Amino acid sequence: MLAALVGVTAFTGATILNGQMDSHAVDVTQAVPVVASAGLLQTDAAADTALVPYAARFSALVSAAAITALEDMETAEDAAANNSDLKQAGSTAKAALQAAAAEETPEESAKEETVEVPVSASTTGVAALGVISGTGVRMRSGPGTGYSILMTMRQNAAVAITGKDGSWYKVLYDGTSGCISADYVTRYESAGGLRHTGRVTADTLNIRSGPDSGSSAVGSVQSGAYVTVTGIEKGWYAVSYNGASGYVSGDYVALCAGGSTAAEAPAETPAEAPVEETPAVSEPVTGTVSGSYVVSLAQQYLGTPYVYGGSSASGFDCSGFTMYVFSQAGVSLPHGATSQLSYGTEVSRSDLQPGDLVFFQDYGAVASHVGIYIGGDQFIHASSSYYNGRCVVTSSLTETYYDGHYYTARRH
Repeated sequence: MLAALVGVTAFTGATILNGQMDSHAVDVTQAVPVVASAGLLQTDAAADTALVPYAARFSALVSAAAITALEDMETAEDAAANNSDLKQAGSTAKAALQAAAAEETPEESAKEETVEVPVSASTTGVAALGVISGTGVRMRSGPGTGYSILMTMRQNAAVAITGKDGSWYKVLYDGTSGCISADYVTRYESAGGLRHTGRVTADTLNIRSGPDSGSSAVGSVQSGAYVTVTGIEKGWYAVSYNGASGYVSGDYVALCAGGSTAAEAPAETPAEAPVEETPAVSEPVTGTVSGSYVVSLAQQYLGTPYVYGGSSASGFDCSGFTMYVFSQAGVSLPHGATSQLSYGTEVSRSDLQPGDLVFFQDYGAVASHVGIYIGGDQFIHASSSYYNGRCVVTSSLTETYYDGHYYTARRH
């Protein structure tokens, strides 16, 4: 009997395809365990000559995605899924993905024990800042699982805690108030070193040198602007904005998607299966599509899980999400990021308006990812990134990955 010792090294799709190490290589501790033959990474020579120049690379790309799980970027899996209409992801590669996924054992959602703390010394309506400690955590209309689901929260999202009812926190998130089980929230009354995003709700909000209204103003920010929330003290958020750092009242900042704590936890399995929601469409849209209307439709699906090849409210990939949202607004788009480039009118990055489609380029694809611009350098998208919780989230175009891979934009 012939015995062989096989050493396994983890690479990203780009590494395998290019035959060299690059910035996408990960430590073996981050890689998904592999039990598969080397044949999964081979491409058919005859097919290579029949496809477009970058098609052969995608044939191996999907298989590579089965053995890599990066946290800070969109995945090769997503790039392949959103170019499948170009025949770059065949049934054999998809089967390889499914086989690899079947061999993984899902982790149980992590529950962090909540330690009771003294009554907050807050001088605002915000008692504390809470960070969601699991994936698929539900915000409900009341303090119990019998109440209706308002939204599904992504892991590491920040919420404003305004009170407590039994074992449930009363919270505010992006203008929505509800309740979340305290078992899935890490509470901060006094903290620094965080990194979250908040949207200013006051007409003009002063940034002050200390956490009280008597401290001197060191700057100001206008309504609708996004600030980076780095901590909390007495119900005042420590923030940075355009080079100015200080404190703003928690009453006038809505915590929202777009930021996360410095230490990211690995992906976990939701305790509850996502619930399909039906958008509340006010009236049919004719002629030019209203960008704000498209954004309002898209935001109804925040927290919906990322699903390879998905294009329904139970789960999306990135182009499936944009296709679905625009179909609700009366615009027909194909399922494929590269294919969606052929629709609408090209606009420059400096001229972006809410409702524009923004495209990104990676893994050798013409367009590997797509999302919907919502204003303030923010966009909403179905993210395959473990960093974002693999769900529909709002991210910033200024984040390193998206800024470095931004490609173009289209308006409908």
